[in-house]
Amino acid sequence: MIAYWVLSAEDGRREELSWIEKKKAYGFDINPDPSVKGYKMTLVADPQRPIIVKKVGDAVRAVGIIDGRPAVLEKMFIKASDGLTGPKVEYLELHGKDLQTGGKCYQKIVPK
Repeated sequence: MIAYWVLSAEDGRREELSWIEKKKAYGFDINPDPSVKGYKMTLVADPQRPIIVKKVGDAVRAVGIIDGRPAVLEKMFIKASDGLTGPKVEYLELHGKDLQTGGKCYQKIVPK
């Protein structure tokens, strides 16, 4: 897993996150977890919401809870603002596919 900026307003190139961006808003930890036969990922922006990353057939899936339901995570957006000590997360948006119904799911999370 790699987190990076896509500089769309410029030339579309990728740029690494700074140390403070990783520690305050956009970073994550990912570690092997035999109990899920994959990896457990924890987001800095929402450490109480683990994401399980594992191989299913020929694909790799990220699975978590979106709007109270198990779902495949398809896209995530983190909105943060600049602060004196670095970025501050304003909200996260999670987009996915419900594992039980196959329907789209969405949740906006505002950290406390």
